[in-house]
Amino acid sequence: MVYTESDRLYEDGRHYDAKYSHYVDDIPFYVEMAERYGGPVLELFGGTGRLAIPIAQHGHDITCVDLSPEMMAYGKEKAGEAGVDIEWIEGDVRDIRLGRRFKLVTIPFTSLAHFHDMKDIEAVFETVKQHLADDGTFVMDVFNPNLDFMTRDPDDVTIQAEYEDPDGRGHVKIEETLKYDDAAQVNRIVWRWVIDGEEWKTVEFGVRVFYPEELLLLLEHNGFEVVERYGYFDESEFTPGSRKQVMVCRRKD
Repeated sequence: MVYTESDRLYEDGRHYDAKYSHYVDDIPFYVEMAERYGGPVLELFGGTGRLAIPIAQHGHDITCVDLSPEMMAYGKEKAGEAGVDIEWIEGDVRDIRLGRRFKLVTIPFTSLAHFHDMKDIEAVFETVKQHLADDGTFVMDVFNPNLDFMTRDPDDVTIQAEYEDPDGRGHVKIEETLKYDDAAQVNRIVWRWVIDGEEWKTVEFGVRVFYPEELLLLLEHNGFEVVERYGYFDESEFTPGSRKQVMVCRRKD
Protein backbone atom coordinates (compact mmCIF):
# COMPACT_ATOMS: atom_id res chain seq x y z
CA MET A 1 0.00 0.00 0.00
CA VAL A 2 1.21 3.52 -0.80
CA TYR A 3 0.67 6.22 1.82
CA THR A 4 1.07 9.98 1.57
CA GLU A 5 3.14 11.91 4.07
CA SER A 6 0.12 13.18 5.97
CA ASP A 7 -1.30 9.65 6.25
CA ARG A 8 1.17 7.86 8.46
CA LEU A 9 4.74 8.62 7.55
CA TYR A 10 5.18 8.55 11.31
CA GLU A 11 2.85 5.72 12.22
CA ASP A 12 5.17 3.66 14.42
CA GLY A 13 7.61 5.13 16.91
CA ARG A 14 9.48 1.85 17.30
CA HIS A 15 10.34 1.74 13.59
CA TYR A 16 11.25 5.43 13.70
CA ASP A 17 13.68 4.93 16.57
CA ALA A 18 15.17 1.81 15.00
CA LYS A 19 15.66 3.62 11.71
CA TYR A 20 17.41 6.58 13.37
CA SER A 21 19.28 4.69 16.10
CA HIS A 22 22.58 5.79 14.53
CA TYR A 23 21.59 9.48 14.45
CA VAL A 24 22.88 10.77 17.78
CA ASP A 25 25.12 13.77 17.01
CA ASP A 26 22.33 16.26 17.68
CA ILE A 27 21.49 14.91 21.14
CA PRO A 28 24.40 16.48 23.09
CA PHE A 29 23.93 19.69 21.11
CA TYR A 30 20.29 20.18 22.09
CA VAL A 31 21.05 19.15 25.68
CA GLU A 32 23.74 21.84 25.68
CA MET A 33 21.29 24.39 24.30
CA ALA A 34 18.98 23.67 27.24
CA GLU A 35 21.89 23.92 29.67
CA ARG A 36 23.10 27.17 28.12
CA TYR A 37 19.81 28.99 27.64
CA GLY A 38 17.65 27.40 30.34
CA GLY A 39 14.10 26.17 30.50
CA PRO A 40 11.29 25.69 30.26
CA VAL A 41 11.84 24.17 26.82
CA LEU A 42 9.29 23.75 24.03
CA GLU A 43 10.14 21.24 21.31
CA LEU A 44 7.99 21.45 18.20
CA PHE A 45 7.82 18.15 16.29
CA GLY A 46 8.73 16.27 19.48
CA GLY A 47 8.18 12.80 18.00
CA THR A 48 9.22 9.93 20.25
CA GLY A 49 11.22 12.07 22.67
CA ARG A 50 14.55 11.17 21.08
CA LEU A 51 15.84 14.61 22.15
CA ALA A 52 13.35 15.50 24.87
CA ILE A 53 14.14 12.55 27.13
CA PRO A 54 17.88 13.38 27.41
CA ILE A 55 16.98 17.03 28.01
CA ALA A 56 14.56 16.04 30.78
CA GLN A 57 17.21 13.73 32.25
CA HIS A 58 19.37 16.82 32.69
CA GLY A 59 16.68 18.38 34.86
CA HIS A 60 14.92 20.64 32.37
CA ASP A 61 11.17 21.17 32.16
CA ILE A 62 10.22 20.28 28.57
CA THR A 63 7.00 20.22 26.57
CA CYS A 64 6.72 18.33 23.27
CA VAL A 65 4.18 19.10 20.55
CA ASP A 66 3.58 16.63 17.74
CA LEU A 67 0.76 15.70 15.37
CA SER A 68 1.30 11.93 15.60
CA PRO A 69 -0.41 10.23 18.56
CA GLU A 70 1.47 7.01 17.77
CA MET A 71 4.86 8.69 18.02
CA MET A 72 3.93 10.43 21.27
CA ALA A 73 2.50 7.23 22.77
CA TYR A 74 5.85 5.54 22.27
CA GLY A 75 7.61 8.63 23.61
CA LYS A 76 5.50 8.51 26.77
CA GLU A 77 6.39 4.85 27.21
CA LYS A 78 10.10 5.59 26.86
CA ALA A 79 9.90 8.60 29.19
CA GLY A 80 8.22 6.42 31.81
CA GLU A 81 10.98 3.84 31.53
CA ALA A 82 13.57 6.62 31.84
CA GLY A 83 11.80 8.03 34.92
CA VAL A 84 11.33 11.54 33.55
CA ASP A 85 8.31 13.84 33.28
CA ILE A 86 7.60 15.34 29.86
CA GLU A 87 4.44 17.18 28.86
CA TRP A 88 3.12 15.74 25.58
CA ILE A 89 0.63 17.75 23.53
CA GLU A 90 -0.96 16.52 20.32
CA GLY A 91 -1.39 19.40 17.92
CA ASP A 92 -0.54 21.11 14.66
CA VAL A 93 2.55 23.27 15.08
CA ARG A 94 1.11 25.80 12.62
CA ASP A 95 -1.68 26.93 14.91
CA ILE A 96 -1.27 25.50 18.40
CA ARG A 97 -1.32 28.08 21.21
CA LEU A 98 -0.43 26.99 24.72
CA GLY A 99 -0.86 30.36 26.43
CA ARG A 100 2.60 30.43 27.97
CA ARG A 101 6.18 31.36 27.11
CA PHE A 102 9.39 29.32 27.04
CA LYS A 103 13.05 30.24 27.45
CA LEU A 104 14.03 27.84 24.67
CA VAL A 105 11.98 26.78 21.63
CA THR A 106 13.40 24.19 19.23
CA ILE A 107 12.56 22.76 15.82
CA PRO A 108 15.11 19.96 15.40
CA PHE A 109 15.92 17.30 12.81
CA THR A 110 15.03 19.30 9.65
CA SER A 111 11.36 19.05 10.71
CA LEU A 112 10.48 22.45 9.26
CA ALA A 113 11.15 21.00 5.79
CA HIS A 114 7.93 19.00 5.96
CA PHE A 115 6.18 22.29 5.16
CA HIS A 116 6.58 23.42 1.57
CA ASP A 117 4.38 26.49 1.22
CA MET A 118 5.49 29.88 2.54
CA LYS A 119 2.15 30.34 4.30
CA ASP A 120 2.74 27.18 6.36
CA ILE A 121 6.37 28.00 7.09
CA GLU A 122 5.46 31.47 8.32
CA ALA A 123 2.67 29.98 10.45
CA VAL A 124 5.24 27.76 12.18
CA PHE A 125 7.49 30.75 12.82
CA GLU A 126 4.50 32.61 14.26
CA THR A 127 3.92 29.71 16.66
CA VAL A 128 7.54 30.01 17.77
CA LYS A 129 7.13 33.75 18.41
CA GLN A 130 3.89 33.24 20.32
CA HIS A 131 5.66 30.88 22.73
CA LEU A 132 9.14 32.41 22.98
CA ALA A 133 9.96 34.47 26.05
CA ASP A 134 11.16 38.02 25.37
CA ASP A 135 14.68 36.99 26.33
CA GLY A 136 14.27 33.46 24.97
CA THR A 137 16.23 31.57 22.33
CA PHE A 138 14.97 29.74 19.25
CA VAL A 139 17.13 26.94 17.83
CA MET A 140 16.44 25.01 14.65
CA ASP A 141 18.31 22.91 12.14
CA VAL A 142 17.80 21.93 8.50
CA PHE A 143 20.05 20.26 5.96
CA ASN A 144 22.34 22.40 3.87
CA PRO A 145 21.41 21.71 0.22
CA ASN A 146 23.53 18.95 -1.30
CA LEU A 147 23.67 19.14 -5.09
CA ASP A 148 24.92 15.56 -5.46
CA PHE A 149 21.87 14.35 -3.56
CA MET A 150 19.42 16.63 -5.41
CA THR A 151 20.70 15.69 -8.88
CA ARG A 152 20.51 11.94 -8.41
CA ASP A 153 18.93 9.93 -11.22
CA PRO A 154 15.27 9.56 -10.17
CA ASP A 155 15.39 5.91 -11.31
CA ASP A 156 18.29 5.09 -8.97
CA VAL A 157 17.29 3.06 -5.92
CA THR A 158 19.46 3.49 -2.83
CA ILE A 159 19.26 1.89 0.60
CA GLN A 160 18.25 4.66 2.98
CA ALA A 161 18.36 2.59 6.17
CA GLU A 162 18.61 -0.96 7.53
CA TYR A 163 17.56 -2.29 10.92
CA GLU A 164 15.93 -5.27 12.62
CA ASP A 165 12.13 -5.28 12.72
CA PRO A 166 10.85 -4.44 16.24
CA ASP A 167 8.23 -7.21 15.87
CA GLY A 168 10.81 -9.84 15.02
CA ARG A 169 9.76 -10.28 11.39
CA GLY A 170 13.30 -10.01 10.09
CA HIS A 171 15.71 -7.53 8.54
CA VAL A 172 14.25 -4.23 7.33
CA LYS A 173 15.60 -2.29 4.38
CA ILE A 174 14.23 1.08 3.29
CA GLU A 175 14.73 1.63 -0.41
CA GLU A 176 14.71 5.24 -1.59
CA THR A 177 14.12 7.02 -4.87
CA LEU A 178 14.25 10.79 -5.18
CA LYS A 179 13.41 13.49 -7.71
CA TYR A 180 14.17 17.14 -7.02
CA ASP A 181 11.39 19.57 -7.96
CA ASP A 182 13.37 22.73 -8.64
CA ALA A 183 10.27 24.91 -9.08
CA ALA A 184 8.96 24.09 -5.61
CA GLN A 185 12.40 23.54 -3.98
CA VAL A 186 11.17 20.16 -2.77
CA ASN A 187 12.84 16.76 -2.85
CA ARG A 188 10.08 14.31 -3.87
CA ILE A 189 11.00 11.12 -2.05
CA VAL A 190 9.62 7.60 -2.06
CA TRP A 191 10.55 5.15 0.72
CA ARG A 192 9.75 1.47 0.28
CA TRP A 193 10.01 -0.70 3.39
CA VAL A 194 11.10 -4.29 2.62
CA ILE A 195 11.20 -6.92 5.38
CA ASP A 196 13.18 -10.04 4.47
CA GLY A 197 12.47 -9.44 0.79
CA GLU A 198 8.75 -8.76 1.18
CA GLU A 199 7.37 -5.25 0.69
CA TRP A 200 5.65 -3.94 3.82
CA LYS A 201 4.66 -0.42 2.80
CA THR A 202 5.60 2.51 0.58
CA VAL A 203 5.44 6.18 1.58
CA GLU A 204 5.68 9.19 -0.72
CA PHE A 205 6.62 12.54 0.82
CA GLY A 206 8.40 15.81 0.17
CA VAL A 207 11.23 17.60 1.97
CA ARG A 208 11.67 21.29 1.25
CA VAL A 209 15.13 22.67 0.52
CA PHE A 210 16.18 25.87 2.29
CA TYR A 211 19.09 27.69 0.68
CA PRO A 212 21.40 29.44 3.18
CA GLU A 213 20.75 33.06 2.22
CA GLU A 214 17.05 32.32 1.82
CA LEU A 215 16.86 30.90 5.34
CA LEU A 216 18.58 33.94 6.83
CA LEU A 217 16.08 36.22 5.07
CA LEU A 218 13.11 34.06 6.09
CA LEU A 219 14.10 34.23 9.73
CA GLU A 220 14.70 37.98 9.61
CA HIS A 221 11.42 38.59 7.76
CA ASN A 222 9.56 36.60 10.42
CA GLY A 223 10.96 38.58 13.32
CA PHE A 224 14.12 36.72 14.34
CA GLU A 225 17.73 37.78 14.67
CA VAL A 226 20.25 35.03 13.93
CA VAL A 227 22.91 35.22 16.63
CA GLU A 228 24.79 32.04 15.70
CA ARG A 229 24.87 29.89 12.56
CA TYR A 230 26.71 26.57 12.73
CA GLY A 231 27.58 24.03 10.07
CA TYR A 232 27.05 21.04 12.35
CA PHE A 233 26.17 20.05 15.89
CA ASP A 234 29.77 20.44 17.08
CA GLU A 235 29.15 24.20 16.69
CA SER A 236 31.63 24.38 13.85
CA GLU A 237 31.54 27.38 11.53
CA PHE A 238 29.05 27.31 8.68
CA THR A 239 31.09 27.05 5.48
CA PRO A 240 30.63 25.82 1.90
CA GLY A 241 29.98 22.11 2.10
CA SER A 242 28.59 22.16 5.65
CA ARG A 243 26.15 19.33 6.24
CA LYS A 244 23.71 21.34 8.31
CA GLN A 245 22.35 24.82 8.88
CA VAL A 246 22.00 25.11 12.65
CA MET A 247 20.44 28.44 13.57
CA VAL A 248 20.40 30.07 17.00
CA CYS A 249 17.99 33.01 17.05
CA ARG A 250 16.43 35.67 19.26
CA ARG A 251 13.29 37.75 18.77
CA LYS A 252 13.87 41.09 17.03
CA ASP A 253 10.80 42.79 18.47
